[in-house]
Amino acid sequence: MLVFPIRDYLTEPGELVEFRASAPASALAGGGGPAHPVGACDVQATHVRRYLTAPEEGHGWLATFFDLPGQVDVGALARAWQAWLRRHDALRTWFTADGAGLTRRLLPPQAVTVHPVGLGVRASGEAVRTWMHERFAEAINPVTWPGFVAGAVLRDEKSTLFFAVDHAHTDGCSLARVFSEIRALYTAETGGAPARLPETGSHLDYCVAEARRNAALDPAHPVAARWVDFLGRGLPASFALPLGVDPGGRHPSVYETVDLFDLPQAEAFARACRRGGSSFAAGAVGALALAEHELAGTSHYRRLMVAHTRGERRWHAAQGWFVNLVPVEFPVPRGRSFAATATAAHDALGRAHAMAEVSPARVLELHPAAALALGNTVPPVLSYVDLRHTPGSRDWTAARFGVLGSGAPVSGVSVWLWRLWQGLRLTVAYPDNPVARDSVHRYVRHLRRILDAAVGEPQGAAAYGPQGTVEHGPQDTPAYGPQDTPPPAVGVPRAAAMEPAPVGGV
Repeated sequence: MLVFPIRDYLTEPGELVEFRASAPASALAGGGGPAHPVGACDVQATHVRRYLTAPEEGHGWLATFFDLPGQVDVGALARAWQAWLRRHDALRTWFTADGAGLTRRLLPPQAVTVHPVGLGVRASGEAVRTWMHERFAEAINPVTWPGFVAGAVLRDEKSTLFFAVDHAHTDGCSLARVFSEIRALYTAETGGAPARLPETGSHLDYCVAEARRNAALDPAHPVAARWVDFLGRGLPASFALPLGVDPGGRHPSVYETVDLFDLPQAEAFARACRRGGSSFAAGAVGALALAEHELAGTSHYRRLMVAHTRGERRWHAAQGWFVNLVPVEFPVPRGRSFAATATAAHDALGRAHAMAEVSPARVLELHPAAALALGNTVPPVLSYVDLRHTPGSRDWTAARFGVLGSGAPVSGVSVWLWRLWQGLRLTVAYPDNPVARDSVHRYVRHLRRILDAAVGEPQGAAAYGPQGTVEHGPQDTPAYGPQDTPPPAVGVPRAAAMEPAPVGGV
């Protein structure tokens, strides 16, 4: 899996086709659409209000891309996209401002149709990227429908499909499932095996469940108290090392991805974590904390971590934004041993797990003074996710599956750890300036030394940066290890779940 901002995306040239969704004027009701009684969930509401306040700051869209082999049947692919959009209510939703509130608009499934629109041949990958960048910026936002763009770059031997959607309607787990569902629906439309897809839950039902939890939350709830305590000590530092960013300033973002473990090393790391009584996720987060401590002298690791909220099985296959942020903090034990730090991280992730279903936005409503610590900024985040059991994940490498972001400006460093069939990957997003680049590269080199010591096996040169193992695009597909079945996951908490971007940006 590849992750980078769209400005770094480079694919082969080909014929562009967009699969445009539409609905009858009667269903759209003159652009307003039928009002729906279910309101936005908290992360949606925050995102939409931020967009309405400053639309020029960017839309916060996310996108996925992957290849299909052979010559694509455009009509069949249009029918596949149509069937898929009808499956997921989140993708038939948009929002309108209603005074201080937001009104959800929702189209019924059968109102949505999809038809292909040929856009001609683009003679270079740069021309494809330019069209995508401009089209996504023009068409995608949370207050119109459709809030997404689907398309393909057609070629004789393989074609590249892409789907970009406003963050209000998606998260990382949702994007990861586009690959398997569209392929299955397309195969069925071309006369292959019927698409045996799981029942998809309703994101609207999730919004109702969140609203009920919010209504029942008491100001004295233990989770609310933990949030107030955490924020009372201020937000976590944006990074432990210098970033060359003035207070309140932001820079264009750089994304870099490096392989930390191949498959044998990942399995050795899992065994080392189990021996110490912790989990793979806790070991990885503990290594981050040790790197920060040894480079910057921090005695406590404090981060806002992305937590998925798909706790009920009915939402596992749903498209939508199912996340919260949770505070993760723990001390780096005396002696700085990896085992002791991983244990401290394991306990911290367990505490975060218990907070995942509580909306921090609701906590801030109950304790408005605590909201001052957050302000109106998008904080850097930490994320860990085990993607090995996502449907279709064994085929991602061959299909060059990846994720794109809009590349919104940032002021700090966000970190994503990806457990994949071929090992462990790290993606970092940081401000595009020499000071931040030097600090992040130093941090990652040190992190690799810590992981090397934890598994007790040399990983080779820990070079990182322009001469290292950084990926800059899908043409740099790395050599992956064998597709062996990994050992069972060990105690991965809900707080260690996937979300590829800070709220409101990538």
